[in-house]
Amino acid sequence: MDWHRQAAEDDDTFAATEGARPLIAVRRLEDAQDWLRRAAATATHYRLDDAAELMWEAGGEEEALGWWQLLADAGHSSAEWNATRALEAAGRVDEALDWQERRARQGNGREAFGRGAAMLANAGRDVEALAWCSRGIDAGDLYSMDLAVKLLARTGQGDQTWDWYRRAAETGDRNFLNMLVKRSRHPVAEQKCLELLRTLADAGHDECVDNAVRVMRRRDGDDVALAWLLELAANGRTVAFWDIADITAEAGRIDESLTWWQRCADSGLGFSALRRAAETLERSGRLAEALDWYRRAVAAGDVDIIGKTAELFATLSRVEEGVRWCHDTAENFQASYALTSAVEILEMANREPEAANLRHFGWEPDGSTAPPWDSTPSTDVGRLLAVTDQARADILRVAAEHDGAVGDRLRHAIELFRGRDAGEHEKRSAVVVLSGLLEERRDLLKSELLRKDEQELFSVANNFAIRHQNEQQKRDYSVEFLDWIFWWYLATIELTNRLGDR
Repeated sequence: MDWHRQAAEDDDTFAATEGARPLIAVRRLEDAQDWLRRAAATATHYRLDDAAELMWEAGGEEEALGWWQLLADAGHSSAEWNATRALEAAGRVDEALDWQERRARQGNGREAFGRGAAMLANAGRDVEALAWCSRGIDAGDLYSMDLAVKLLARTGQGDQTWDWYRRAAETGDRNFLNMLVKRSRHPVAEQKCLELLRTLADAGHDECVDNAVRVMRRRDGDDVALAWLLELAANGRTVAFWDIADITAEAGRIDESLTWWQRCADSGLGFSALRRAAETLERSGRLAEALDWYRRAVAAGDVDIIGKTAELFATLSRVEEGVRWCHDTAENFQASYALTSAVEILEMANREPEAANLRHFGWEPDGSTAPPWDSTPSTDVGRLLAVTDQARADILRVAAEHDGAVGDRLRHAIELFRGRDAGEHEKRSAVVVLSGLLEERRDLLKSELLRKDEQELFSVANNFAIRHQNEQQKRDYSVEFLDWIFWWYLATIELTNRLGDR
């Protein structure tokens, strides 16, 4: 205790808080409260939360509530939870509900209403608990729906269960709909579930269609489900198109399914439907047709299947066409990893030397493979180049003097970056070459750099539309950002050279 006392006098809030624990254990509650007040005077929010819990245990309940109130006002939601838990344990349910009302007003209704309903149910106040369940369902809380079913059975109102399910389904929340389908395995429940979902779907609730189809296929078979979907489609319900395409494809009616995948694409589902059509054709062995649909999906923006499409070019022995397609795709979508896909096409065709050249030196503007570049200082004579300060010029000179394949790749990247007409595409290609060199040295970087530094180095390449192209990539930046990445990567490569020489 002497150590705790001295530390507390030096404003050590941890010592003051911990010093209260043995005092509570021996029931010296007033002394414990004094220690906790000392801690609270200078405590950070998480220490004050701890102090409030101990103060409650020491009998200073109202003071503890005041501290939790201060934390809650400052936006610390854990204080609201701890205050609720303490009040409920003390039987002060109405006060605990006030705290949950506060949480709901702050946008946490999904949790708050379910928690409030549970407290009321535990206290035997079932009617009030059902009212809170109702509010929880409106906020999208699955637990509230579960609890409501139990309370309805406990209060003799089980016949109202499906009315409550209907209310939940009408919110359009897919979690409720999935719950409804899972709970309908019993034949009677399945019939009621299907009737409810069909009624809602026919009334215009599109989100219920897919769930109704799941139950219908399980209960009545594909033909019944398909007939209902075709009826919806005839009435202009585009939501039925996808399930029709799926069912007809699974039945082996491929050409019919293609018609519906196309209608899906035309109705706004875009490349997702085009991709599914391609996959359907590929599974059926109709590879040439599948390739056409894959290409259409990429053209519509599905850059994640560039590699798959390239692989199919190679499988069909359409090598030159595939490499050209990869180049055009890289140009149209700034999809730098299309270069990797072109390399893989050449490798699958056993054209290893061409693949190696393409991997190391990239494309010329006309789509041909760039030859090895020599951009040592002597070759700069007579050429118009972008000039820079002396420090960066030194980095360029040292990098250009490297021997072997690494030197060739560095000189190619420098040549791309410094060219008279170098624009965004050329600079991005230069950065891709450098990122490839760094990837090969990743183990060295992990061992020599701080973990966060190594992660940030590759985070830029992986998340800023350099090595990958997908909807998560950040693209809204100017060409100056590529300049910064180029110099950063080039300097890091030189650093790895020096680290490797140690």
